[in-house]
Amino acid sequence: MIELDEASLQEEFKPLFRLPEFERALTNVMNDRLSLSLLLMALSYLEGIGELAIGAIRQGEVAQLMHDLRRHELEEHGHMIGIRLVVEELFSEFFEAGRYRYENFVYEKVGKVYSLTVRETARRRLRQLGRYSPLNLYLTITFGGEIVVQVLYAVLIDALERSTFPAALKDRVRFVLQLILDQEETHDVLLAEQHNALLGSDRSSLSAEAREMLNQLGRLTGDDYRWTTEFMMRAFVSWTSAFFADLAQVRTTLESESRIVA
Repeated sequence: MIELDEASLQEEFKPLFRLPEFERALTNVMNDRLSLSLLLMALSYLEGIGELAIGAIRQGEVAQLMHDLRRHELEEHGHMIGIRLVVEELFSEFFEAGRYRYENFVYEKVGKVYSLTVRETARRRLRQLGRYSPLNLYLTITFGGEIVVQVLYAVLIDALERSTFPAALKDRVRFVLQLILDQEETHDVLLAEQHNALLGSDRSSLSAEAREMLNQLGRLTGDDYRWTTEFMMRAFVSWTSAFFADLAQVRTTLESESRIVA
């Protein structure tokens, strides 16, 4: 059995989002249309990490034992699309024929790099500890991602109140972030329940591969969940703090990666 205290982890890691360098970067984002559109598009891609992690389980028998797996996959996809639609609505000057002008940059340099870094680092650590399986990777990354969302989106909603953007824009961004937060509230509890339900499942009819995956799950610890969560938090804070530290540099970077900057 495993117990995961998500509220305690949220409180433990909140100070990361109060680091001076992150707060300076966030102030820049919340007063610059290009930067806010870019950050929101990055969040849209990061919402897709959960969807990708689900597909990474790659063991049909174990996947069938997991409750609400398809619902979770659809929900993560919905979050990704929902944020993107709000960005297109509010920042239409950065879209051409329905495509975000800096889509390739966000995908290649933000979403892809971050998700690959998270997955490969977490996978390598679990392998070194003898606790790797696609299931263990899915559970730890999904849990960490949801803690990141809960802390980060609350921080963003609070920062919106202090921004110079028009009230209508702030209301639309706040609405979509709060909607996702409300849907995420029970997920971490469900992940702990899922972990324990899988450990207690009947293995008599399962293949050797599926049984071994569940055996590996029994080796997974609360520290594994915590470590992955902290790594994901620190990686996001580090990137955001560095990239948005200088708005002129943001534009210079995008000019070198994209066709034009408005």
